[in-house]
Amino acid sequence: MLNPLVQALLSRCDDPEDRGVLTDCASGRTVSAQQFWNDSQQVARLLAQHGVVRGDHVAVTMPAGEVFAHIIYACFVIGAVPAFVDAGTSKEILTKCIEELEPKLWVSASPVPGQETRYPEHFDVRQQPPSAAEAVQPVEVSGDDAALLLYTSGTTGLPKGVPWTCAHLASYVRIQRDSYEPFGVKSEFAFFAHLGIKAIAMGRRAVIPALDETQPALLSLPDAVRQMAAHGCDYVFASPVFWQRLSDACLGGTVEAPPVKVAATAGAAVNPGMLATLAEVMPGTRIYVPYASTEALMPITLIEAGTMAALSETGTRLGHGVPLGRAAEDTRVAVIDPRASELREITDADLLGPGQIGELIVSGPRVTTEYFKRPELTDYAKLRHTGDGSLWHRMGDVGYLDAEAMVWFMCRKKHVVDTAVGRVYPDQQEQVYNHHLGIYDSAVVAAPGADRVRLVLSDVFRGRVSPQDVQAVAEQFNLPVPRLVFYPGRLPSDRRHNSKIDREAILDWCLHRKTN
Repeated sequence: MLNPLVQALLSRCDDPEDRGVLTDCASGRTVSAQQFWNDSQQVARLLAQHGVVRGDHVAVTMPAGEVFAHIIYACFVIGAVPAFVDAGTSKEILTKCIEELEPKLWVSASPVPGQETRYPEHFDVRQQPPSAAEAVQPVEVSGDDAALLLYTSGTTGLPKGVPWTCAHLASYVRIQRDSYEPFGVKSEFAFFAHLGIKAIAMGRRAVIPALDETQPALLSLPDAVRQMAAHGCDYVFASPVFWQRLSDACLGGTVEAPPVKVAATAGAAVNPGMLATLAEVMPGTRIYVPYASTEALMPITLIEAGTMAALSETGTRLGHGVPLGRAAEDTRVAVIDPRASELREITDADLLGPGQIGELIVSGPRVTTEYFKRPELTDYAKLRHTGDGSLWHRMGDVGYLDAEAMVWFMCRKKHVVDTAVGRVYPDQQEQVYNHHLGIYDSAVVAAPGADRVRLVLSDVFRGRVSPQDVQAVAEQFNLPVPRLVFYPGRLPSDRRHNSKIDREAILDWCLHRKTN
């Protein structure tokens, strides 16, 4: 077999009605499937000239665009493994990732002291003389061969490399295509570079924005909307903070809603209230919330915004957690005791029943098998079922399955805190306060054993929320009454999505500020 993304691209080359596989918003250039294939082959020859062969890693830290896409597909052609290292990380962490990776080649948009790199311009076919060399034949692969390496965000330490195999990509492409093809999706506005690469394989035209997409909270919203309207945005997967900003701007009349057919956003950090507002400003858009992770490709579960809103009214606002949907096709979700860190093998007896809160584990064709060069982490995170031999992955999230097999999210496992006033699941409580106080951002934090928790809000809510308001909500829903604290500015969050609250940083600030 060929790499599934290469096979899909070649199929598009044979389609006379194909309207292009990639649009680079920076140049306004749209590339046909055949031209993209020819250019990728030329880049494959350049990689080979640098000594890159099958199985080698090629680190890529550069902005998304046409050259970026050519490099990735060129790797696929010769069987090399492109590694998506987040260029927005600190030089220290970036260097550690590269040292662990030991790539044959590092393509970087900016030089790193002490490291040998190649600039992206070196692989820009428009700056290369035409080649009369013979076509490069794509290598044959197996489903278990690594196709690419994606790194986690590093919120729990040094980013972890996660190999995605050809089989993982084939399953991802199939379910994504089948899920959204009925809605006439022909273009994908790719805020995340790796999604644009895979969009090509789904028969879509990948639209690569000319934006600093590494900071969704700060990117220019007018520029984003203008590019979406001009170049196509049938399908858009974006951070919750982007959709929140877009909803607010549309309501405020500062931008017009772009013509999105299908909008999607990350699962656990989504505020149901934001989805309701988004549906109001984009009434013709289908809105979905997939649940996934770097180690388990979209979708593990999938829920439509209307369903999520209805369940939020009867569940989330009452403190029952956030509904994530039911397990997607070919995927299983189960719950185990969150304290069972010693488990390496599981049986049905280890699985908790409906309504019992524990750690979510998942199994299926889009669940990865290992961490790159981290055997101790692989040993902990991957569980083998002794009955059917299936591989399960610890999601690091705490939640439960209800009687109808709906998955409910409570919080990240690392954020569970046992206090003197009971066990605290921060996300679960934050959703209650967000709904009843009419806010969109909050953090419930506490030190282990503390006799009181804190509810931390951005100081933009000062004067709008009082301690009495907070106490009333807490008492109504039988939550421990928290101390209300206002944080100067926007609450700190993760770098990749700007939507996962950095509770460790907030708690540290609370504990060390002069007035507690």
